[in-house]
Amino acid sequence: MPIGNPVSPFPSDSAMTEVEFVATGGQTVYTISGGYLMHNVAVYRNGVRLVDTLDYNATDQSTIVLTAGATVGDNIVVQIYGHDNTASPALSTTYGGTVNGNLRVGVSTSIGCVLTSANGTKYRLFVENDGSIKTVTA
Repeated sequence: MPIGNPVSPFPSDSAMTEVEFVATGGQTVYTISGGYLMHNVAVYRNGVRLVDTLDYNATDQSTIVLTAGATVGDNIVVQIYGHDNTASPALSTTYGGTVNGNLRVGVSTSIGCVLTSANGTKYRLFVENDGSIKTVTA
């Protein structure tokens, strides 16, 4: 079990996946199969928690890049929070997020984004084939 400060502000019931690597000499890039959500990772090297942007960069939702190369045999552990690590990286509305690129929203009323209003009513947002945006109560 790595040591260091716990990741916050993630709730205790947040899904966490741990990915472990054994470094090759000078290795800096570690690819996370299934990706991760931005700002929802903790990285450890030989049990010591690393500092984001100082010791590593996690900016593309698929790789962790150490700022200094690891030594042969170093144990690199990446804890991924709020993502089940079984599919492509997703936009998280729990912790916020930014869409960089296209957001695909389906064209049927059974596919699309579900948005929740301030009063708790859920609406499904979808795009018609003509490009118009429609909503229905979800």
